[in-house]
Amino acid sequence: MSALGRLRADTGQPGAEDAFEKALRLNPSGVPALYAYGRLLVKGGRLGEALPFADGAFDAIGHSDVLCCLADKLGMLAECRRVARTGARMLFYVIAPATELSAADHRLAIEVGPPFVGMDSSYAEMLSASGWRLDRMDDLTAEYLASLRTMVRELERGAGTFRDVMGDVDFEEELIIRGRQVDAVDRGLLVRELYLCEAV
Repeated sequence: MSALGRLRADTGQPGAEDAFEKALRLNPSGVPALYAYGRLLVKGGRLGEALPFADGAFDAIGHSDVLCCLADKLGMLAECRRVARTGARMLFYVIAPATELSAADHRLAIEVGPPFVGMDSSYAEMLSASGWRLDRMDDLTAEYLASLRTMVRELERGAGTFRDVMGDVDFEEELIIRGRQVDAVDRGLLVRELYLCEAV
């Protein structure tokens, strides 16, 4: 079975094969197919259930905006700890609902944020529970807002190319959600943070 065939089989998502076939017809290089596969995994919260590495394999780990796309954040932090040697460092970025929001604003933050952006516990609590010591947390929300605004401008400027790769429906959906994210971040509903921690 080809690598792309394995990707199709691994999604476990209804309509996955049709999405891949459509993407491959648009561009036989497979780039749109991989894009479609990634979207299916994110929508299902399956973007990284287990890491294919030995225990204690790494001295350093980094990931960017991954945990906010996973249903089991604590499980992934525990997996990162499993593959990190004691004393290893981990640096990661996340998007999260701001704290102390009204119930309505919290629902809106969850609705417009990345899939699975909601949390039952804080990242500091999840790090402690999974064997990490938090050394530093920085708020990067202002930079995130600037990057979202740039993303919306570039989506609009390159609309023709993005439509070819993503399809009209996905492109329109992306443009709308990114615009809503700009508004949510600007209103203080979503934040982006950097965490630096050590495996203990």
